[in-house]
Amino acid sequence: MQSFFDALLRAFRRYRRWFAAIFAVVGVAAALSVVSSANAEGQPTVVAAHTIASGTVLSASDLRVVQLSADARPDGAFAEVAAVVGRQALRDVSARDLVQDSDLLNGELRSSPGTVKLPVHFSDSAAVSLLQAGQHVDIFGPDGSSNGFRLVASDITVLTVPHSEPSGPLSSGGTDLVVIEVTAEQAADISAAASIASLSFALR
Repeated sequence: MQSFFDALLRAFRRYRRWFAAIFAVVGVAAALSVVSSANAEGQPTVVAAHTIASGTVLSASDLRVVQLSADARPDGAFAEVAAVVGRQALRDVSARDLVQDSDLLNGELRSSPGTVKLPVHFSDSAAVSLLQAGQHVDIFGPDGSSNGFRLVASDITVLTVPHSEPSGPLSSGGTDLVVIEVTAEQAADISAAASIASLSFALR
Protein backbone atom coordinates (compact mmCIF):
# COMPACT_ATOMS: atom_id res chain seq x y z
CA MET A 1 0.00 0.00 0.00
CA GLN A 2 2.81 2.37 0.88
CA SER A 3 4.49 1.69 -2.43
CA PHE A 4 1.25 2.62 -4.20
CA PHE A 5 1.10 5.99 -2.47
CA ASP A 6 4.79 6.56 -3.16
CA ALA A 7 4.24 5.86 -6.85
CA LEU A 8 1.20 8.14 -6.90
CA LEU A 9 3.16 10.94 -5.23
CA ARG A 10 6.01 10.57 -7.74
CA ALA A 11 3.52 10.70 -10.60
CA PHE A 12 1.87 13.80 -9.14
CA ARG A 13 5.23 15.54 -8.78
CA ARG A 14 6.25 14.58 -12.30
CA TYR A 15 3.01 15.64 -13.91
CA ARG A 16 1.95 18.39 -11.50
CA ARG A 17 1.39 20.89 -14.31
CA TRP A 18 -1.05 18.55 -15.98
CA PHE A 19 -2.87 17.98 -12.71
CA ALA A 20 -3.05 21.76 -12.13
CA ALA A 21 -4.54 22.28 -15.59
CA ILE A 22 -7.13 19.56 -14.99
CA PHE A 23 -8.12 21.04 -11.62
CA ALA A 24 -8.44 24.50 -13.22
CA VAL A 25 -10.73 23.18 -15.94
CA VAL A 26 -12.86 21.37 -13.38
CA GLY A 27 -13.09 24.56 -11.27
CA VAL A 28 -14.15 26.70 -14.24
CA ALA A 29 -16.75 24.15 -15.28
CA ALA A 30 -18.19 24.10 -11.77
CA ALA A 31 -18.35 27.91 -11.66
CA LEU A 32 -20.08 28.08 -15.04
CA SER A 33 -22.55 25.48 -13.86
CA VAL A 34 -23.43 27.58 -10.82
CA VAL A 35 -23.82 30.76 -12.91
CA SER A 36 -25.91 28.95 -15.50
CA SER A 37 -28.14 27.56 -12.77
CA ALA A 38 -28.57 31.01 -11.19
CA ASN A 39 -29.38 32.59 -14.56
CA ALA A 40 -31.89 29.89 -15.35
CA GLU A 41 -33.76 30.67 -12.15
CA GLY A 42 -33.80 34.46 -12.79
CA GLN A 43 -35.60 36.66 -15.28
CA PRO A 44 -33.88 39.03 -17.75
CA THR A 45 -34.13 42.61 -16.48
CA VAL A 46 -32.84 45.86 -18.00
CA VAL A 47 -30.63 48.04 -15.77
CA ALA A 48 -28.52 51.14 -16.33
CA ALA A 49 -25.02 50.35 -17.59
CA HIS A 50 -23.80 53.64 -16.08
CA THR A 51 -25.32 56.73 -14.46
CA ILE A 52 -27.98 58.16 -16.78
CA ALA A 53 -28.89 61.83 -16.46
CA SER A 54 -32.53 62.87 -16.57
CA GLY A 55 -33.52 64.02 -20.05
CA THR A 56 -31.20 61.52 -21.78
CA VAL A 57 -32.57 59.73 -24.83
CA LEU A 58 -31.49 56.17 -24.13
CA SER A 59 -29.27 54.15 -26.45
CA ALA A 60 -28.18 50.51 -26.25
CA SER A 61 -24.85 51.54 -24.71
CA ASP A 62 -26.72 53.04 -21.73
CA LEU A 63 -28.29 49.71 -20.82
CA ARG A 64 -27.54 46.09 -20.01
CA VAL A 65 -29.50 43.00 -19.02
CA VAL A 66 -29.09 41.13 -15.73
CA GLN A 67 -30.94 38.19 -14.21
CA LEU A 68 -33.24 38.87 -11.25
CA SER A 69 -35.50 36.61 -9.28
CA ALA A 70 -39.22 37.13 -9.74
CA ASP A 71 -39.49 38.46 -6.18
CA ALA A 72 -36.92 41.21 -6.84
CA ARG A 73 -38.31 42.19 -10.25
CA PRO A 74 -41.06 44.87 -10.23
CA ASP A 75 -43.94 44.94 -12.69
CA GLY A 76 -42.56 48.03 -14.48
CA ALA A 77 -39.23 46.40 -15.37
CA PHE A 78 -38.16 45.59 -18.93
CA ALA A 79 -36.80 42.29 -20.23
CA GLU A 80 -35.23 43.59 -23.46
CA VAL A 81 -32.99 46.58 -24.22
CA ALA A 82 -34.88 47.16 -27.49
CA ALA A 83 -38.01 48.06 -25.50
CA VAL A 84 -36.19 50.99 -23.87
CA VAL A 85 -33.91 52.38 -26.59
CA GLY A 86 -35.09 55.75 -27.90
CA ARG A 87 -37.12 56.69 -24.83
CA GLN A 88 -36.22 59.67 -22.66
CA ALA A 89 -35.29 59.39 -18.99
CA LEU A 90 -37.53 61.39 -16.68
CA ARG A 91 -35.17 61.09 -13.72
CA ASP A 92 -31.52 60.41 -12.93
CA VAL A 93 -30.88 56.66 -12.92
CA SER A 94 -27.79 55.39 -11.10
CA ALA A 95 -25.54 52.71 -12.55
CA ARG A 96 -26.95 49.17 -12.07
CA ASP A 97 -30.38 50.53 -11.05
CA LEU A 98 -33.49 49.10 -12.67
CA VAL A 99 -34.88 51.03 -15.62
CA GLN A 100 -38.65 51.09 -15.13
CA ASP A 101 -41.53 52.38 -17.20
CA SER A 102 -42.21 55.09 -14.62
CA ASP A 103 -38.66 56.42 -15.20
CA LEU A 104 -39.30 57.08 -18.89
CA LEU A 105 -41.29 59.47 -21.02
CA ASN A 106 -44.14 57.72 -22.78
CA GLY A 107 -43.16 57.43 -26.41
CA GLU A 108 -46.82 57.79 -27.46
CA LEU A 109 -47.19 61.20 -25.81
CA ARG A 110 -48.06 63.89 -28.35
CA SER A 111 -47.97 67.66 -28.15
CA SER A 112 -50.61 69.94 -29.60
CA PRO A 113 -49.81 71.61 -32.92
CA GLY A 114 -47.41 74.52 -32.46
CA THR A 115 -46.11 73.28 -29.09
CA VAL A 116 -43.22 71.19 -27.84
CA LYS A 117 -42.64 68.83 -24.91
CA LEU A 118 -40.25 70.31 -22.35
CA PRO A 119 -38.86 68.31 -19.39
CA VAL A 120 -38.26 70.59 -16.39
CA HIS A 121 -37.03 70.29 -12.82
CA PHE A 122 -38.91 72.01 -10.00
CA SER A 123 -37.22 72.89 -6.72
CA ASP A 124 -39.84 71.34 -4.42
CA SER A 125 -40.00 67.57 -5.00
CA ALA A 126 -42.80 67.24 -2.44
CA ALA A 127 -44.93 69.67 -4.42
CA VAL A 128 -44.20 67.75 -7.62
CA SER A 129 -45.92 64.72 -6.08
CA LEU A 130 -49.16 66.73 -6.15
CA LEU A 131 -49.05 67.18 -9.90
CA GLN A 132 -51.05 65.09 -12.34
CA ALA A 133 -51.16 64.94 -16.12
CA GLY A 134 -53.65 67.45 -17.50
CA GLN A 135 -53.25 70.03 -14.75
CA HIS A 136 -52.33 73.63 -15.55
CA VAL A 137 -49.63 75.54 -13.68
CA ASP A 138 -47.91 78.91 -13.60
CA ILE A 139 -44.12 78.70 -13.59
CA PHE A 140 -41.91 81.08 -11.63
CA GLY A 141 -38.19 81.74 -11.91
CA PRO A 142 -35.51 84.32 -11.06
CA ASP A 143 -36.12 87.92 -12.09
CA GLY A 144 -32.44 88.85 -12.27
CA SER A 145 -32.14 90.25 -8.74
CA SER A 146 -30.51 88.36 -5.88
CA ASN A 147 -33.73 87.02 -4.34
CA GLY A 148 -36.56 88.09 -6.64
CA PHE A 149 -38.89 85.81 -8.58
CA ARG A 150 -41.11 86.51 -11.58
CA LEU A 151 -43.78 84.76 -13.59
CA VAL A 152 -41.92 83.02 -16.40
CA ALA A 153 -44.86 81.27 -18.11
CA SER A 154 -48.55 81.03 -17.30
CA ASP A 155 -51.29 78.46 -17.85
CA ILE A 156 -48.89 75.66 -18.78
CA THR A 157 -50.26 72.15 -19.32
CA VAL A 158 -48.62 69.24 -17.47
CA LEU A 159 -48.22 66.27 -19.81
CA THR A 160 -46.72 63.66 -17.51
CA VAL A 161 -45.32 63.36 -14.02
CA PRO A 162 -43.06 60.52 -12.87
CA HIS A 163 -44.05 59.07 -9.52
CA SER A 164 -41.49 57.08 -7.55
CA GLU A 165 -42.29 53.40 -7.05
CA PRO A 166 -39.99 51.91 -4.40
CA SER A 167 -39.01 48.39 -5.34
CA GLY A 168 -35.98 47.51 -3.25
CA PRO A 169 -32.28 48.34 -3.46
CA LEU A 170 -32.25 48.31 -7.28
CA SER A 171 -35.04 50.84 -7.66
CA SER A 172 -34.33 54.26 -9.14
CA GLY A 173 -34.30 57.24 -6.80
CA GLY A 174 -33.24 60.16 -8.90
CA THR A 175 -34.64 63.68 -9.32
CA ASP A 176 -38.07 63.94 -10.93
CA LEU A 177 -38.55 65.61 -14.31
CA VAL A 178 -41.97 66.96 -15.16
CA VAL A 179 -42.89 67.15 -18.85
CA ILE A 180 -44.90 70.21 -19.83
CA GLU A 181 -46.43 71.45 -23.08
CA VAL A 182 -45.17 74.88 -24.16
CA THR A 183 -44.58 77.02 -27.20
CA ALA A 184 -41.04 77.42 -28.52
CA GLU A 185 -40.88 80.92 -27.01
CA GLN A 186 -42.04 79.68 -23.61
CA ALA A 187 -39.52 76.83 -23.78
CA ALA A 188 -36.72 79.37 -24.37
CA ASP A 189 -37.87 81.55 -21.44
CA ILE A 190 -38.23 78.60 -19.05
CA SER A 191 -34.88 77.09 -20.04
CA ALA A 192 -33.14 80.44 -19.60
CA ALA A 193 -34.66 80.89 -16.13
CA ALA A 194 -33.77 77.32 -15.14
CA SER A 195 -30.13 77.90 -16.11
CA ILE A 196 -29.91 80.65 -13.47
CA ALA A 197 -31.86 79.23 -10.54
CA SER A 198 -34.44 76.61 -9.57
CA LEU A 199 -37.98 76.87 -10.89
CA SER A 200 -41.17 76.70 -8.85
CA PHE A 201 -44.82 76.51 -9.81
CA ALA A 202 -48.33 77.33 -8.65
CA LEU A 203 -51.38 75.19 -9.40
CA ARG A 204 -54.26 76.78 -11.27
